[in-house]
Amino acid sequence: MMTDVPAGWEVMTSRSKGLDYYFNKKTGKQYWVDKELPVGWSYVVEADRTTKYYFHITDEAGTKTYDKPTVPSREPATEPAPPPPKIQTSQRRGSNSLQDLLSPVNGPADKHDQSDNEEDATPPKRSHYDEDTSSAKRPRYNSSPPPVQRPIESSRRYDPVKDEAVKDESTTDQHQTAHFYSKLQRKSTGERADSLLYHMRCLNNWVKSVLIQEYSQKQSRVLDLACGKGGDMNKWLRNDFQMYMGVDIALGSLEDAAERIQKNLQLSRSDMHLVHGDLGEVSLLKDTLDCWNIRSQWHRAVPLDRPHSFDVVSMQFAFHYMFCDEARADLFFRTLQSTLRPGGMFIATTVDANRIIQKLLASVGDVETNENGETVPAPIRIVDAKDRALCTVRMDPSTRERILNGSGDDPGFGLRYMFTLSDNDEEEAVNLPEYLIPTSLLRQLIHDHGFDLVLQENFQTFIGQNKDIHSHRNLLSKMNVLNFQGTISDVEWDIAGLYQVLAFKKRMS
Repeated sequence: MMTDVPAGWEVMTSRSKGLDYYFNKKTGKQYWVDKELPVGWSYVVEADRTTKYYFHITDEAGTKTYDKPTVPSREPATEPAPPPPKIQTSQRRGSNSLQDLLSPVNGPADKHDQSDNEEDATPPKRSHYDEDTSSAKRPRYNSSPPPVQRPIESSRRYDPVKDEAVKDESTTDQHQTAHFYSKLQRKSTGERADSLLYHMRCLNNWVKSVLIQEYSQKQSRVLDLACGKGGDMNKWLRNDFQMYMGVDIALGSLEDAAERIQKNLQLSRSDMHLVHGDLGEVSLLKDTLDCWNIRSQWHRAVPLDRPHSFDVVSMQFAFHYMFCDEARADLFFRTLQSTLRPGGMFIATTVDANRIIQKLLASVGDVETNENGETVPAPIRIVDAKDRALCTVRMDPSTRERILNGSGDDPGFGLRYMFTLSDNDEEEAVNLPEYLIPTSLLRQLIHDHGFDLVLQENFQTFIGQNKDIHSHRNLLSKMNVLNFQGTISDVEWDIAGLYQVLAFKKRMS
């Protein structure tokens, strides 16, 4: 990925060609991205179809050259991931399809897959703003007792901090999130279908299902962090798990998850456990927490009686909360190290900081008037064909300053912003603080804590790589991902591009 996209420009992904291109939303200009060229440079193939000339996207006429620019040695060229082909089965003619329809006709040639071993070496230290781009058939009670059967008590007790006692901003954010999701009501199928983002939510579920199928094995012992109301439990059922433990900071969500288990025959006969705790604060091996299972219901216990208990750890759409400060991230990775067996896999979906930063750079210069009549930077907005802002990303002033004008030695923690998703004209589905995960910081933490990066792809790329695999293709229909036109709306596709998939494996020694 790239760091220095010129102000006013952003990198988009064309669904019709499945390739990245530079786009200037003010002028409408578009040029292909070629990762073999320095950031901001593109090319045109002349009429003879053999001669290329190169230019910088900010000044095509003034920078035109027939000598291929070289990438500076400080930022070596990286091979791009295989581009995503289009999702739709028929040609789009939507009301918001201008960017695809105006995309350049010919894309960069001679692309190669990334090396499978590119993460083996120690990643270089650099600025953290650099961008890189079926049912469970095992009986509930088996011969060996599950890890939380014994109501073990520890001298370390975890009691959630009360809201009125909270002073630290990062802690406040965690409890604001817990309160929001505890109060969030599960919607009926009909109510969910009325959402402006219905197909995007179905797409998110499809991505999680594919991630589970591709990066976990049958009969796995599963630790599901930030499990919420248990929305992914049936996905794990389809993968025939051995044992499931869900952990969440929101007690209300866990109570809903427990109810869901008890009402589902397959889940209620499976080895299911729930734990109330904040993984940025507590240890599953040391702290006494509120735990639940079918046999004991709610009780106080230390959740795990031995380390390295799990084959796979999953954290869907919540990993970014671990990056509010260094202490929380460090404790999380140490917890991950202690709970996964050697060779075990961590899988996650989370915000793609690279894409957010690209959109921030493209919005530089946009302003609005706040409630006090002051002129302030406008947030990042993703709007639909009716100009309704369905997604808004509003950077904290300090985050904006650090990204746009920060120094190379910034550690990269605490890059806070407010993220808002709108379900319809009157309702906000999400309005919560989140944190960016700079890629170089993430890779450093992965390496330092004994893991190897296996997968890091933007949603749009991951979708393109997996949508035509037979088993995954069938799920697109079963999970109602596509609308009646055989695609999803442009605004939903754009919002999906704000996320990435991750997988990293614990080293054997």
